Amino acid sequence: MGGKISALASFEWHHTGSQSALGVITTLKNPPNQEMDRVDYRLFRCAGCGRGALGVVEYYGQHYPSVKLALRSFYPEAKERLALPKSVPDGIVKEFREGELCLEAGCFRATARMFRSALDKTLRANGYKDKRGSTTLEQQTDMAANDGVITQG
Repeated sequence: MGGKISALASFEWHHTGSQSALGVITTLKNPPNQEMDRVDYRLFRCAGCGRGALGVVEYYGQHYPSVKLALRSFYPEAKERLALPKSVPDGIVKEFREGELCLEAGCFRATARMFRSALDKTLRANGYKDKRGSTTLEQQTDMAANDGVITQG
């Protein structure tokens, strides 16, 4: 129960059936060195779903891919998603998943707002908000903790 889920994805950097790149900007490192002398900002495509990506790759030599190769960054990053119960309403799931996307993008204020909103909607859906809406999120979480629905921490 609760094991880690992982998958392997394969990304293409050229058009199918040719060596023509999907898109690339190559720059020479300044100063060049014997380890890595070029940096590519290269477009990739998932071989499975076709989704696009951008990779920053350092390498040595005239041609990509090279024997000496280092991936410096790749966007979008495939982050592990938290498992949510199937009974969670679709609107709350969407809000929570958007919070995960904000976190991946480094938008921490937006992340906090999205997760706070998902928590508020979850507590409201489970009866922890009065009809007038005057119950604060702190009061909602305290009531849920007192009922043993969530931990006090």
